[in-house]
Amino acid sequence: MKGTEHFKRTIQMYLEQRAAEDTLFARNYRNPAKNIDDCVTYILNYVQRSGCNGFTDGEIFGQAVHYYDENEIEVGEAHSVPSGSEPRCGTHRRGKGGSTAERSPQIPRGRTPQVAEPQQAENRHQSDRTRSTTTQPIQFLIMKPRTPIQQEVARLSERLPKLTATQRAYAFRHCFKHYAIKRADGTNICTECGHSWKSEHDLADTVCGCTCPHCGMELEALRTRKSVFSENEYFSIVTTCKQYQVIRFFFVKSRYKAGQAAGYSIYEVVQRWISAKGTTVTVARLRGMSILYYDLWAEYSDMEVRKNNKLRAYDINPVCTYPPTAFHSELKRNGFNGEYHNILPYDLFTAILSDSRAETLLKAGQYPMLRHYIRSSFDIERYWASVKICIRNGYTIADGSMWRDTIDLLRHFGKDTNSPKYVCPTDLKAEHDRLMHKRNKEIERKKLEERIRQAKKHEKAYRKLKGIFFGIAFTDGTLQVRVLESVAEFFAAEGTNCTIACFSNSYFLEKNSLYPIRHH
Repeated sequence: MKGTEHFKRTIQMYLEQRAAEDTLFARNYRNPAKNIDDCVTYILNYVQRSGCNGFTDGEIFGQAVHYYDENEIEVGEAHSVPSGSEPRCGTHRRGKGGSTAERSPQIPRGRTPQVAEPQQAENRHQSDRTRSTTTQPIQFLIMKPRTPIQQEVARLSERLPKLTATQRAYAFRHCFKHYAIKRADGTNICTECGHSWKSEHDLADTVCGCTCPHCGMELEALRTRKSVFSENEYFSIVTTCKQYQVIRFFFVKSRYKAGQAAGYSIYEVVQRWISAKGTTVTVARLRGMSILYYDLWAEYSDMEVRKNNKLRAYDINPVCTYPPTAFHSELKRNGFNGEYHNILPYDLFTAILSDSRAETLLKAGQYPMLRHYIRSSFDIERYWASVKICIRNGYTIADGSMWRDTIDLLRHFGKDTNSPKYVCPTDLKAEHDRLMHKRNKEIERKKLEERIRQAKKHEKAYRKLKGIFFGIAFTDGTLQVRVLESVAEFFAAEGTNCTIACFSNSYFLEKNSLYPIRHH
């Protein structure tokens, strides 16, 4: 049983390391009803039932964590495994003509799966809850680094440092709101440390918040009968690595239970690498397939180069960013001074490094226009001459979308879009609304002319169908009812006091119908 003992020891080392980093898992790992022997048995039975011949280290570690996380789980019968029957550990890389599935060591059914030591998997397995077993990884986004920049990024990604204790504490402190749960009897419960106390300033606590007397955490008052809370947020680190600007995103989870200390976990999910020329490479974990969500990260998948840089799941807007940030000199050269101006860092960095017009907008202080240009991705060349007029005249575009719409309207009405008189309005909104009102009146006039043309087109057919009824009228001395004698009268009636769309629906062309109108 030498091989099985080595496997058991490797799994146990990983679990103990994880329990030291993850307070959520540590509670489950100390469960006296669980033990490492049953954990190994559960993994062996899982491998045998799966019918698969290959598993990554992360999948095996994930099943070990799953065993401890579930209170009621079927372990199965113990297997006796001959010494040395396990395959050698290591990762299977796709060769020529090989599969594009993720790297995985080959594990025959009924044998002990061999895994790498925990130290070899540190960068791939950050602390968090066990992965969902109901979500299948999306494997078609996996790719082997091919270009020189992808290969270099793949090497550098493995050398990025792990989160420090200070960074983790900052993420847990600033990613979530911390509450004082207020009960009906006046008791406050701190979600951070679980301490409870009676407050004599109930109204002040509700309006201004309070401070936990035990841990000193600033808390917001929350009146609720709930006892368990959980939240997920994103945390980022902006740093550099050699000639690359790197944005690292971490998935952070919190779990609060009244009367207990808060539990947190965090692991990295995406890295955006940006070169000095604006070329980008994305390193990320696999995601689960879902109709409603696109950020169901498979925690135990590898951080690998992904081929779809424009996937929405990678456009992450973190709740907070670790304050000591590092920026490359190229970004500072192109006008970046540390302010993002309500633009995602990745979008801003790639724009000013790869597009000279975005760089010009940033340096000129045209932040609303820059934001609209990056988000809308329109052809700015059509407006660039007018933009330069604004820059030369010291005019700041307050709303990029509204200004662009105004320029289009000016062009429509034949105005000079190179004149500061038109492209630099004192009140942009008022000028835009005036032009829009003028344009709407023009559209209505054209619609009216088109309807009149249609009326004239059907006049002859109407007279042929209803001409024998023309001249018929009824009156009581006050009201007069007569037959409509032209299509134009249908049009006029629909536009005034008729509640039926008799012209729009071409009722005048129906054979077995007659539409009278009344007059006072």
